Amino acid sequence: MKSLLYFSLLFLISCSGCKKEYKYPELTLIGTWLSREPILQFPIENTKGEGKYIQFLEYPRDNKKYLKVTYAEGEDTYVVKWIGKNEMMLIDTKDPDQKDIAFVRIN
Repeated sequence: MKSLLYFSLLFLISCSGCKKEYKYPELTLIGTWLSREPILQFPIENTKGEGKYIQFLEYPRDNKKYLKVTYAEGEDTYVVKWIGKNEMMLIDTKDPDQKDIAFVRIN
């Protein structure tokens, strides 16, 4: 009886040491982003600026992250102020007030 109790205690101790490590997903711009204001919607499939009618390019400059969006009519550049799992904050570089544009990711 003592040995059964000892082995079950040993088993419980060994199982408690086997915790699975949770890894957070990479915070990426890939996905469909909908502005909280009815202005912008970005279906971003890549950030290499290749292959699509609307191209996206993510790049760093001066310790800031930028998102450049190229359309047939021209291009817009945004500062990526903050990006989370399902939320993102951009600032239009042409906006003199530097107003935040909030986005949510649509799954």
